[in-house]
Amino acid sequence: MTPIHNPILPGFNPDPSIVRVGDDFYLATSTFEWYPGVQIWHSRDLAQWRLVTRPLAEHRLLDMTGVPSSGGIWAPCLSYSDGVFYLVFTTVHVWKGESQHDIGSFKDTPNYLVTAPKIDGPWSEPIALHSRGFDPSLFHDDDGRSWLVSMEWDYRGTPSFFSGILLQEFDTTSGSLTGPVHSIFTGTRLDCTEGPHLYRRNGWYYLMVAEGGTSYEHAITVARSRSLAGPYEVHPSRPFISGFESYDRDVDTLHRAVQDSAGLGFPARKSALPPGFYQRPQKAGHGSMCAVTGDEWALVHLCGRPIPGTTACPLGRETSIQRVLWRDDDWPYVVDNSGASVQIAQSTTGFAGVSAVDRPDRDSDCSEDAPAMVAADHVVTDNFRGARLHPTFRWLRSPIESDRSLTARPGFLRLIGRESPVSTFRQTVIATAVTAAAYVTETGLEFAPDSFQQMAGLMVRYDERNQYYLRVSQGDAGKRTLGIVVIASGRVSLPLAAEIALPEGPVRLGFVSRGALGQFYLLQAHAPQDWYRNTTDDGADPVGDGLDMLQLSDERVWPMGFSGTFVGMACHDMTGGGTAADFSHFRYEPIPYETDGILATLARSTSSGSTVKP
Repeated sequence: MTPIHNPILPGFNPDPSIVRVGDDFYLATSTFEWYPGVQIWHSRDLAQWRLVTRPLAEHRLLDMTGVPSSGGIWAPCLSYSDGVFYLVFTTVHVWKGESQHDIGSFKDTPNYLVTAPKIDGPWSEPIALHSRGFDPSLFHDDDGRSWLVSMEWDYRGTPSFFSGILLQEFDTTSGSLTGPVHSIFTGTRLDCTEGPHLYRRNGWYYLMVAEGGTSYEHAITVARSRSLAGPYEVHPSRPFISGFESYDRDVDTLHRAVQDSAGLGFPARKSALPPGFYQRPQKAGHGSMCAVTGDEWALVHLCGRPIPGTTACPLGRETSIQRVLWRDDDWPYVVDNSGASVQIAQSTTGFAGVSAVDRPDRDSDCSEDAPAMVAADHVVTDNFRGARLHPTFRWLRSPIESDRSLTARPGFLRLIGRESPVSTFRQTVIATAVTAAAYVTETGLEFAPDSFQQMAGLMVRYDERNQYYLRVSQGDAGKRTLGIVVIASGRVSLPLAAEIALPEGPVRLGFVSRGALGQFYLLQAHAPQDWYRNTTDDGADPVGDGLDMLQLSDERVWPMGFSGTFVGMACHDMTGGGTAADFSHFRYEPIPYETDGILATLARSTSSGSTVKP
């Protein structure tokens, strides 16, 4: 049996949709406001995954200019039928309200379909489907007909904003929806019924949905019917899977623990956490599955990993996998490695129907002869000498080819500064998702601002309202300075410490996160690659105070967040002049996680969640 450790896709890879084509498993995940849209991963053993394509990579396919943070691409569904790959997705334009206490009654959620003959394209022009709700999924029945299934959003909220699951036929010949709309399932008492997927086996139709909301109360429910349009009876094991050994008992206990944290991420009573809270995937929900063998299937689902000692998840939503067996009663069951039925997400699992394959080399550098795509547990090193950016890099909301260049100055990445760090329209940020609780990142740049409205540097961000930015700018005396801009819960703090005067020439910047606490550094030219191990003697000078990394988590952002933390390079020019910054290199690497003293330091802090004195 091939063992698998969860999560299989660490760091910002939520809402997974899995499909099998021959010996190949493909998995599509959400990307929210980050561009290109949708990430598709490939595996042959369900353990080793490589990013193979990001299909929505052209303006004709996707433009998210102006979408809110954690909006954009929600819950793509990848399917395959008769030699064609189908990708359906939601582009969320509006999903949250205008105030800190308004989650948003109205949502604008247009849904689209693109197709391709091969997984790497070319992808067709998008077909508009409907905007009744989000999380569309395409089901191809055994009779050759195809059906679109999605949730319905009810802005009235009575009795629920999640009013049920809708089904309508999709004509693959004409490329359009046809026939009546059926409401086939209104959910269970867990509420928040969304993320539907349909399957057929042994004469039964099976409906899988997410319920309970997308935080710690998240769960999966399975129901079945002899008729596609229902009625559907719910699985005898309800929920089908969650993060709890006992959903009814533990979910209320955890809810109180999160409330006790007063939004800071620290439960006042550790005993309030359910048993094994940090030893298994939490937030288990929003899943899909496919066959491995006739009776053994693979379930992939969304999950979250809180920083130990807290209830905060800076890594955002991630993807886990579980083993499923079909019993004689024609119901699927999540099982442990012994084959016993369970209803809880597990940190390790195994599959009897697949064998381990040799792992390809990591794409640790972006030289011209490097592999085109990367493994899930990547290390990012890019010296900008190749013809392309490292494939893990992403940018915000739309193509920005005119604002970045690898050829304007060979050996450098040139970024053209645009709007401010809080703009949802056109700002220049190139970043990669954080995949581990503790990590180190650094970059080098050459930048000559002539205004305080111009800045460039190293950014650690969750969204426009929550970010830390070590930036080079111009001070009042007309000289370059280095300082930190902190935006926490929408409030800007500047400066956090006295600006550092910079001489002319290159600047090398670093950042270390040790789980709950982060620190920026100004690196001297002689600092070695492992400067973060002993910073006081290795030419690494701390800049400002320690930073509360729990601020950049799903739990701290308003009204909630999905995307997790990103680190990267940024250039902004609020004069509108389009000044340029040249970056010489970028490196991101996970490091061992140590908790000693860090949580106690943060817990004692009286700050609002932005900076602390170590």
